Parts: sequence; C-alpha cells; structure tokens
Amino acid sequence: MNIVTQIMEENAERLSYVSVVNGRDTWTYGELFESVREVRRELESMGIRPGQRVAFRCADGAGYVVGSLASLAAGVAVVPVSMELTAAERAETLERIDVRA
Repeated sequence: MNIVTQIMEENAERLSYVSVVNGRDTWTYGELFESVREVRRELESMGIRPGQRVAFRCADGAGYVVGSLASLAAGVAVVPVSMELTAAERAETLERIDVRA
C-alpha cells in the first residue's frame, strides 16, 4: 500500500469534509480523491509507469496537491519545476533530470 491509498482509506468516512482550502475554493475529500484518480488515470494513459520521473510545474494550490498525490498514487517520482524558471532554464533542468513527462 502506498501513502495515497492509506490517506484515502483513512478518510473514506470523511468524504464530505473539507480537505483543501485554496483561496475561496474548498475541496472535500471526495472531490480531492476523485480528481486524484482522474489524474492518475491520465498519467497511466500517457504511458507513465512506476519508478519514472514526472516534472511538475504548477502554482501552489489545489492543482499542486492533486498532481502530487496522483503522481505518488501512480508510483512515480514528482520533480517540482519552478514556475519562475526561464524557458532555457526549464529545458536544461528537464534534460538534466531525465523526466518521462
């Protein structure tokens, strides 16, 4: 069992509780978990497999939480890439770390 499965199991009876607050937006555990499953399926449909690295360029917020949990659920390593890097810096970083997506 990975950490995301454990989080989902431990909060299965709290699906209507607020899990993420992002400014004025709130997500319940149910909404969060459904989004995590959806993004995980998308990663898998892209051919992403456990053990691979996935670059993650996202502003702080609910999207970051969903993307990180979905990646962990899929067994891939999340490599955060700063939103403040220039295109050249981003390209160099992605080449150096050998990400799959």
